[in-house]
Amino acid sequence: MAKEPFRLSLLKAITANLSEISADDDYANTLAGKVFRGRDSFDPDADPLPLVAILEDGKAEILNQETRGGRTITRLGLIIQGFAMDDPENPTDPAHILLGDLQRKLAREKKRAGSAEMPGLPAANDYFGFQGKVTGIKIGAGVVAPPDGLISTSAICLLPLELSIVEDFDA
Repeated sequence: MAKEPFRLSLLKAITANLSEISADDDYANTLAGKVFRGRDSFDPDADPLPLVAILEDGKAEILNQETRGGRTITRLGLIIQGFAMDDPENPTDPAHILLGDLQRKLAREKKRAGSAEMPGLPAANDYFGFQGKVTGIKIGAGVVAPPDGLISTSAICLLPLELSIVEDFDA
């Protein structure tokens, strides 16, 4: 059986991380079973909100390429898109709340990984449990938009996430 590509493993780890958001843990939303990869639309009749999709933003940039072993350090841009509950009076309020939950969860992962002490590795090197393969994380400010009927019938939030990753294409 072929080995799973590193980026897919990373996207699955981010999906699992965001799926841990729960109203039981002082978040406003519960996202268990509601975080997807590569899905840019939802059926408002079949998919209960809130929902989150992790998308690549097309801005993968090589930061440094090693000549030995195919090791490459890449800046990988992601967009986390959240579809929020409906509020007819203040349509973007739920999207702001969902955005805040996503930012706080990622900030907690950044803090956890930054304080991780692992033998032989410097601090800030265990993002999403990849022990040195994710070397940096930048959480964007994010934006929200009201429902427009074209992209979404609910308010949405868009959160940029930038990761510095180490890939070994020969592995």
